Amino acid sequence: MTQVGEETHAALAASVAAAAPRVVVLCAPPGYDKSGLIRSYGALCGTLIVCDLPAPGDAPDLARPVVEALVSGDRLRSARNAADRLAQRADGAAAASRETLRLEWPVVPGEPEVFVVRDVGGAFATPAGADLLGELVTALPPSRTLAIVVRAPLPPGLQHIVESQPFVTISAERLALSLDDVAELGARRGLSRESVRAVYDVARGWPLVTRMLLELAERDEPAQILEARALQFASLLGYAAHRTIGRLDVLVRDALVVAALLEDASQADLVRVLGEACDDLVIARLLRLPFVELAGDRLHVHAEVARLVRTRFPVPVKELYERALHVLSGDGAYARAARLALAQNDAQRAAAILDATPSYTAARLPLREYERILDRLDRDLVTRYPNVWLATIPFRAFSVDRATYVREAETIYFCLSANANSEQRAVVLMHLVSAYANLGRREAGETLLREALEGFAAEPSEARAILLRFSAMLRGIEGRFGLARELAREAARIGAAPEWDENQTLHYIDAHEAAFRARYERALVMFDELIRREARNELPLYLAYAATNAALVAWVNGDDESYRRYLGVMEDALTPGLRRGFLPMIEAARGRPVQLDEHYRWPVIAAIAHLYHVAEAPVHGDAVEAARAAVRAADTRADPFVQIYAHVALYVLDESARPAEAERLREVAAGTESPEFRDAVERLVRREPPGMLEPFVRARVLRERERREPQLVVRLLAGTVTKGDEVVRLSHKEFELLVLLASARAPVSRDRIGETLWDHLDPEEWPNNLKVTLSRLRSKLGVHDAVSSSDAGYRLSPTIDVDLRWAEPLVREHAHGALDDGTRDALHGIVAAYRAGTPGRYDRFAWMQPARARIDDIVCCAGLALARDALLRNCYDEAAANARAVTEIDPLNEEACEALMVALAALGESGAARREYRRYATELERELGAIPSGRLVELFRGSA
Repeated sequence: MTQVGEETHAALAASVAAAAPRVVVLCAPPGYDKSGLIRSYGALCGTLIVCDLPAPGDAPDLARPVVEALVSGDRLRSARNAADRLAQRADGAAAASRETLRLEWPVVPGEPEVFVVRDVGGAFATPAGADLLGELVTALPPSRTLAIVVRAPLPPGLQHIVESQPFVTISAERLALSLDDVAELGARRGLSRESVRAVYDVARGWPLVTRMLLELAERDEPAQILEARALQFASLLGYAAHRTIGRLDVLVRDALVVAALLEDASQADLVRVLGEACDDLVIARLLRLPFVELAGDRLHVHAEVARLVRTRFPVPVKELYERALHVLSGDGAYARAARLALAQNDAQRAAAILDATPSYTAARLPLREYERILDRLDRDLVTRYPNVWLATIPFRAFSVDRATYVREAETIYFCLSANANSEQRAVVLMHLVSAYANLGRREAGETLLREALEGFAAEPSEARAILLRFSAMLRGIEGRFGLARELAREAARIGAAPEWDENQTLHYIDAHEAAFRARYERALVMFDELIRREARNELPLYLAYAATNAALVAWVNGDDESYRRYLGVMEDALTPGLRRGFLPMIEAARGRPVQLDEHYRWPVIAAIAHLYHVAEAPVHGDAVEAARAAVRAADTRADPFVQIYAHVALYVLDESARPAEAERLREVAAGTESPEFRDAVERLVRREPPGMLEPFVRARVLRERERREPQLVVRLLAGTVTKGDEVVRLSHKEFELLVLLASARAPVSRDRIGETLWDHLDPEEWPNNLKVTLSRLRSKLGVHDAVSSSDAGYRLSPTIDVDLRWAEPLVREHAHGALDDGTRDALHGIVAAYRAGTPGRYDRFAWMQPARARIDDIVCCAGLALARDALLRNCYDEAAANARAVTEIDPLNEEACEALMVALAALGESGAARREYRRYATELERELGAIPSGRLVELFRGSA
């Protein structure tokens, strides 16, 4: 055990743990064995989770590494997180990471945790870093301790944030070696007291530097100590490490290089890379180095020394990098080899490694491995690597436009090499056929599918089974259930579906047939089973699709309770990235206008969203337009179930369109194996009760729009609740409960509600207080099922409008670039609501501060988007007003400062621009001990 002053790490950790801090600040330069102390502390206080922040200039998205660390130990959460990032557009990634962090940070799945954030580059001492730290500290869950590891003392602004929680600070002095400690280490090496004293005077108790200097002094005392004395103190670590490494035998040095490259190398890894010459003696000599330690069976090189190895010894690093890649790939450790390539900034090599692995659908490497590569790879190169494309495109489909999706699928399929895996070819074809269907090119897709089944997949094989199952699902969507089952049976004869698929094809066919044949109760059973199975999967996308289908079937059958339940399942499944694709349906269900990006619009989603708007449109004319839009989208995709309901809506609402719509309805219904649909269509045309279509016509299409219940809106941005044009008056506890439910994205447990609202009372009193408050709240809201309950907890009805739920994705999608009039008005509404409302009432709720920070962030992002847009339109007064509104909320927002300076300079107010810069620079220095970016400095000089 390394001695630290008069205390060992264990003793120091125990003394800190006894103080029971919520935040631990560990401040010392590299080489003070901060990691050793953290490990000792973690052994006492909980599971250790470590996160390394990037340097401020490397990546502006500081929330991302925190999220990755949080979910790293949970395969399900990690896969969801990877899928989320793949679905993000690049310009909204940072905002989405903050949104994801707000979802993940409160989750502590098991034992108490010590979450360690290592900030070696000073990222916290920036405005974005200070915001991040504030969010982590303010929203710190009760069973998690936050440990902050930095190299320099915290500036006042950060110290103030930390002091909001019980905290302990450990400085370098408590970790430094005393003169007695150094004397003991020197005596073991046979050094004189004069030599020991010289080392101590130079290193001042710096543990790692002291150990390296003692070793150097043992070999060549006068020269090494004299050289070291001439250096600046901060340079000692690099000097001592370089000299120590330079003295090593070639084989020991090579072993060190491999350990530095692989980060968690075992002795077996070193032997495989270096050969049998790397024996136990070499490993023993390697472990004698002060900067190498053994944890279990893994060797770890001190991070600072590993960086020095990679930068100062390029020749052996390059050679051993190639050998390590060859060995790892040969052993089948493809993911590890790809990570090594990425660590060497070799993204194309990493992509090629994973592309040479077994197919993603067969190998089932974690999605995270592919996402790491795509994050660093030029997206235009992705079609060179079919495995990478196949693994990621189901999620990237939400971030690439339809034309790009089809171009990539065509490139992959038609350019696959002759010796490409047939299973891989089959899976690519599935994506291409689906893309064609979404563009209205159904016949082209069917031709390709037929040619494949008669060509490369003609013989019984896994490729043929894949395409047969896919064809069966397509026929099920078309309502041709006999053919669908025949295809599924042939696929089953070739081989069972993959275990993770659990024969979803037949469930999907059965659920659709029940919906087509008016067997509603059976349809619910089948959809519930699909949702149950998808909930166990690693990825949320397919759960959202299953819930989408189930919600539509419940809705057209007039079943409001099941409809709201399925909408809730869908919304809970959506990560910020996936929300982009499904949000139009959810917003339409809440009565908001349908907002669709024509470049990214998927027709079935669009058709369902417009159908929901048919029922929610306040006036008849809007409902007719929504029905027409639903018909256009449904006919593009040619999904007969959606088509029939879209055409029925238009037939009922638009009398002039009835002759044409009647013929179209007969045509679509005739193509399905559903006599119930055909009979219902004929009854509708004859103006008789339309059978299975009657609940839809009565409850969704012909509802009386003049007598609609006023929309209930929880306006979190403004701190108010409205019903129609009236403000709903709520008591403090009623309002607090409503805000808690509205700001959550999932059901809130009874215990969580009790801890939040009545932590000052005995837990036995919580249930009664909750019952009374809920009863009063439901009565005042006056909305049926406004708050529902289940075993998981309480939630607001998905049909209640919560402004934060649409505002957050809106500002993320439109953070940069020019705005259209509708988006501009919506963003102005966000800022105006905040400024005119009473969000200050949240200040009395301690638990609400993270959500308050989220609200402030959304309003600032909206103001910045408006300021940027105004600058593009040369509307400088407007730009200045919007930027100034942001600085009033967040004085350290550098982007707002920059936009304000640009606007003021354009208005000829250079003096005001310079005063704004000085205000920002002064506050930045006082709060964070930092200086403005070079970009802002140049802007200031240009205004002089």
